[in-house]
Amino acid sequence: MSLAAAVPPGGQASYGPDAADVAARGACVDRILRGERPADLPVQAPDHQSRLIATAQAVKRNG
Repeated sequence: MSLAAAVPPGGQASYGPDAADVAARGACVDRILRGERPADLPVQAPDHQSRLIATAQAVKRNG
């Protein structure tokens, strides 16, 4: 599920990061806060996956 899934009332679309990607980044922060050394964590390149969510009405209207 995307964090963009909540299209605001009256809105046509929303764009935002993938929730699974955000959770994975939070897991690294959690490990550091629990005392693990950042140097011991694997290097992770951001994949910048975002999702575009459009309402059915917006899709029909805009083709």
